[in-house]
Amino acid sequence: MEQSGRFDQVMHNRIGSPYVIEAMQQMLSTGKHRVAGYEANGGFLISDRISIGDSLLDTLPTRDAIIVILAILLLSRERNKPISQLLDLLPARFTASNRLRNFPTESSHKLLHQLLPDTNSSFSMIEDLLGSQFRSVRAVNQTDGLRITFDSG
Repeated sequence: MEQSGRFDQVMHNRIGSPYVIEAMQQMLSTGKHRVAGYEANGGFLISDRISIGDSLLDTLPTRDAIIVILAILLLSRERNKPISQLLDLLPARFTASNRLRNFPTESSHKLLHQLLPDTNSSFSMIEDLLGSQFRSVRAVNQTDGLRITFDSG
């Protein structure tokens, strides 16, 4: 979302629709309009009506995955491009995500404490482990797990 440059503000929050709804409500309480939220599993929420031509789609205060499918189909038709080419409209993204099952929380916290400095001034441990492949660390986000963004993107 951040790299697309199409949004005034992007907020990260914990996984789960209650957290998405809470973050949306926070943004709305600051006077923001046209707030949307989504989950990696396809759930999508909107705070305002969406107009498409003469039609109006009402707010979706609960998660709904069908709107994403419809939006992709409509964009494909509008741009006269097959769905497979719509990805070319977005910046390239490379991600890897996984989790270890039955890994004690205390062990996870200890490992993260070793990897991450007390301040964001230096990520030398992470860079020593992965930097030769990905270059230096640009940002670290621990909202719900650990997300590392490297200068290489």
